[in-house]
Amino acid sequence: MDAKKYKPRRLPPQMNLKRLANDGSEKITGLPVCRDDTARVMVVVDGKRIGRIKIETRNTHELKKSMRWTPELFDALFKEMTRQNALRSAMRMLTLSARSRSDLERTLCWRGHDRDAAIWAVEKIDSIGALDDELFARGLVRRELLRKPAGRRLLEAKLRAKGVSGDITDLVISEALGERDMYADALKIAISGARTMPDSLERIKKVRRLSGRLARRGFEADIVRRAVDEALGGQ
Repeated sequence: MDAKKYKPRRLPPQMNLKRLANDGSEKITGLPVCRDDTARVMVVVDGKRIGRIKIETRNTHELKKSMRWTPELFDALFKEMTRQNALRSAMRMLTLSARSRSDLERTLCWRGHDRDAAIWAVEKIDSIGALDDELFARGLVRRELLRKPAGRRLLEAKLRAKGVSGDITDLVISEALGERDMYADALKIAISGARTMPDSLERIKKVRRLSGRLARRGFEADIVRRAVDEALGGQ
């Protein structure tokens, strides 16, 4: 690999914080003011960004470059840094795509954020009205149905995987499917699938394949059976 083109991956602050020795063997090497938030500074230890703190916090603890990173400093700054790290990460995720409360919290923890900080960040974002599980669920269901017809079971599974509550799931799916003809939707998929199958394929194999396809799209067994029978007709 060309050394000039290779750039080592820069770890996010929450991961750098976890990797510190916290025994006084490392030193603060930077306290730059954050360009997007001039009321805070980024704490840099041995060249690694570990989190943001308020300028008042820096002044209170008289932080400066070359100061040793001690267990006392770690304990004093841990909560503020982990909360800010989680909040910034959560906001970045939400600019890319909508998420449910549960999914956002779970993803933050998966990305290495402290659990208490993740919970705090989600509650903070929710308090300003930036999270709406029902709106999120409606968007997910709408996109799935625009992509391809689907039955209730598939939609329920997708919302459940995103941590949407049962009450909201029932409400959103019932509204989304209320005016749809589930049999017509299943038949459309079955006919499309049948057209791609070779005439030489045994009927039992066609039935199995089409039934599996419709089942994976979440359609009920009775609808699957009827749709496959009609799609295959006299085959």
